[in-house]
Amino acid sequence: MIFRFITPEDTAWFDKTVTKAIEEYVSTGLTEVLQAEPYFVDFLREMPEPTGDEPEDFVFQLPKIYEEVFNFTPKMLDTEVFLY
Repeated sequence: MIFRFITPEDTAWFDKTVTKAIEEYVSTGLTEVLQAEPYFVDFLREMPEPTGDEPEDFVFQLPKIYEEVFNFTPKMLDTEVFLY
């Protein structure tokens, strides 16, 4: 069976049902943690420093590091600095 959240009412019902089940079967404190909706984003990082041991044709790649973010404001500043 496939469930789809087609309307906002469907999403609200699901959130309410999951919250009720967590409070009943797990812990009431856990619902507060789940309501904060984190995002996992890949921000631009600095290029790794060459060590001198790399082959001559070695291509440096930016690392892909995913970070949990609840507030985009500090990361937006990082992005603006990188772009300018």
